[in-house]
Amino acid sequence: MANIPGVQQSATLTLLIGMPGDWAGAPEQYLPTQGFIADVGGVIIGNVCWGVDGTNLVTNAKGSNTQLAGVVMRRSSTVKWNTDDVDTNLVIDESRSPEVCRNGTFMVKVAIVAGSLAVGKALFVHDTDGSFAVGVTVEPNYTATDYIVTETTGSANDICVISNTQTFTGASIL
Repeated sequence: MANIPGVQQSATLTLLIGMPGDWAGAPEQYLPTQGFIADVGGVIIGNVCWGVDGTNLVTNAKGSNTQLAGVVMRRSSTVKWNTDDVDTNLVIDESRSPEVCRNGTFMVKVAIVAGSLAVGKALFVHDTDGSFAVGVTVEPNYTATDYIVTETTGSANDICVISNTQTFTGASIL
């Protein structure tokens, strides 16, 4: 192809290792729980969701009548997520059935509240949207989890690998 002035000749793509809600462990570490229905407002893929007592509904907002259900997975079996807005394109609409995993090794985004993002750090989830964070000490809006960071680039909101089943850290896939 001729070199035409003013016309882009090439592009460089940087591919992510994964997306929030992808699993990162061996299949035996992937333990999905089925039968949940997204509550009003839907649920965000890659964030934690809470089961509403006495129902099969899940929500990203922790309430007095909720229990930790697990991480909302990005799976092809999910009927659809909201594509109306770029900022919410990882939302599984209300009344849809998300795939949720309580135990395993997952890829998620992690915010830094204080300190740094490093392997072995304990993870907390925000009570209003189920997003992950490190560096939480005394913060009334976060809940401690049994998930830890197992792989990270160290940058806030980059894709991290977290786990509550993997107890080792090895060669990085990031």
